[in-house]
Amino acid sequence: SAQLQYKRSVDSTWTNAGTANATGGYSQVAESEAITGLTASTNYNVRLVVTRNTTNTDGQTLTSATHTLTTAAGEPTVATDAASSVGITGATLNGTLTINSGTGVYVYFKWGPLGNELGNETTKVLQEASGGFSANITGLTASTAYYFTAYIDFTTPPGSPNNGTQQSFTTTGDPGAEASD
Repeated sequence: SAQLQYKRSVDSTWTNAGTANATGGYSQVAESEAITGLTASTNYNVRLVVTRNTTNTDGQTLTSATHTLTTAAGEPTVATDAASSVGITGATLNGTLTINSGTGVYVYFKWGPLGNELGNETTKVLQEASGGFSANITGLTASTAYYFTAYIDFTTPPGSPNNGTQQSFTTTGDPGAEASD
């Protein structure tokens, strides 16, 4: 039988990839398995273990040379958080970046009064570590619903841009307008 195994280079325990491929006779068989759930930007070792069961070699195990692979860098992710400091004509938009192994990561927001048309964009700001970020927006209309989404652009790995889910807030009423009523 033939069995692929893998492990993180720093670990001592091997993990079987899939199930062993059993064959008989003098056949040459290709062995491959999809390995999922690996950690980004991590070195792994891979090897093939062959067990021979014949009259002369019952249970003899042969192990191939170990090959090393490095997984791709983890893509940055972003979450859109609730707006804060919502007033009559302004608000603070908030988001959270998980940088993973991303480089050249810029954070920003797209926003507007219609959920399907986020026509305004805040300034893109370079952020080099995971954590919260925010942008103040002004010039809003009182008692109006606004929608916004956090976005990130990044240089590596490929896959830019990413965005969080859409959030909304409603500006407060204008006390001067209410007083005149």
